[in-house]
Amino acid sequence: MTLNNPRLLLFISLVPAMTRDSIFACLLAGALPVLAATLPSFLHTRDSFKQPLGLCETDKKVQQYSGYIKVEDDIELFFWFFEARKDPDKKPLVASFAGGPGLDSTGEVLLLGPCTFDDVEGDDPKRNDFSFTEVANMIFIDQPVGVGFSKGSDDKIEEMDSTDKAAPLIWKFFQELYKHKEFSKFKGRDTGIMTSSYGGHYGPAFASYMLKQKASKTGVPINLRWLAIDSGSMDLGIMASSSIDYAYNNSYKKLITKPADYDALRQEFTEDCAPLLKKCKESDEDDDCEDAAMNCMPFAAGDVLKEMGMDFDKLDVSESVNEDSPWDGPKNDWLSQAKIGRELGAEQEYAGFNMEIIKQFYGTGDPARSSLSTLGMVAKAGVAILLTAGDKDLFCNHKGVQKSAESIDFKGRDKFARKALSPWKVNGNTYGEYKTEGSISYLNVKDAGHGTFAYQPAAGLAFFRQFLAKDHLVSEG
Repeated sequence: MTLNNPRLLLFISLVPAMTRDSIFACLLAGALPVLAATLPSFLHTRDSFKQPLGLCETDKKVQQYSGYIKVEDDIELFFWFFEARKDPDKKPLVASFAGGPGLDSTGEVLLLGPCTFDDVEGDDPKRNDFSFTEVANMIFIDQPVGVGFSKGSDDKIEEMDSTDKAAPLIWKFFQELYKHKEFSKFKGRDTGIMTSSYGGHYGPAFASYMLKQKASKTGVPINLRWLAIDSGSMDLGIMASSSIDYAYNNSYKKLITKPADYDALRQEFTEDCAPLLKKCKESDEDDDCEDAAMNCMPFAAGDVLKEMGMDFDKLDVSESVNEDSPWDGPKNDWLSQAKIGRELGAEQEYAGFNMEIIKQFYGTGDPARSSLSTLGMVAKAGVAILLTAGDKDLFCNHKGVQKSAESIDFKGRDKFARKALSPWKVNGNTYGEYKTEGSISYLNVKDAGHGTFAYQPAAGLAFFRQFLAKDHLVSEG
């Protein structure tokens, strides 16, 4: 082996003698992969992938990759990809994005992906029979920069403060992904977005940006066919108002029992939240939208109810605040293990939730800006849209998600709004109530909280399978 690479010699000359000795030892031992993993991120000149063997997906015939895609100077987004369990070359590619803002998508692997901690007593996950990889190739992308295993300079992380700033980087992620032989086959392949919670903002923005780039013939066109948003918040005004209605009338726990309390909260919403949202919409100034977000989110999240002494879990009102939910448990501990990070090729510690990101998004008022108009543009472009909600979820309650769906501006809007809900059945199981018209479908999943697939995994796979196959939902008896 020769050591005459100028860039390598320059790097070696800049490090302390002890480190130089270690590097030379690694080189002479042929340990280049080990050395590459230890280099500072600014020295990486290309994307880096690994193939974890038997991690999460126990069937070693199913290909999986994890690693980094450089989307901008000082920004590398981490991903974990799994082939479909059957006929991957014939299956679509679906990108999964968690919400937050500030939640990582790697954790979604343990909810939607090939392994799960559901009903597991040990320290390691088991095979997930309801994995979305039963019907699609899935790629889980940690974004925005600073969450999960994704990494960037401090300046880049501090600058990431809105959905509009995140969207171009997701488009760029796919452009760079397509350049690699492992993923070039997905160019032109039917593609979908699966997202949840704050994904009610992410999903429409990401889809819209992809469609605009395709229309302008910029880059490799992304053949976007589906957008699924589970337990999503698209419009803060709708969600804040409907949370009061949900608290007064739901099938699990009536949180507001007195009409006078309901009327008082309605008045408080009208005076303290609605005018600020109106001002935000009219001015579109960050300060105005931040005021709206800070004053209206307590209604949507149920904080105003907790101030009245009520005990409930906003993600599942049938439980108290101290009860475990599918979002709790060992998944964060598992992903935080050094050995898991090494197997995935992660180059920094796992950050399941980044509080600084959510502060930055609130600082620009991003949560107060409705995504419904963008969602309407996506629908008019022919993308099939599915909105799902759990009937035990107050945070992104089904009343608000249904009203949001009925507010999307598309060709069949009036007919869709007038339609009543009907039982949604698959293979003799009634999973909830639904309605569909044109490119829009809505489903209220029974006995499910925030993140319906976490509470009802069979229902989750059933609606995902049907949506990809038919572009809408239909009751199959």
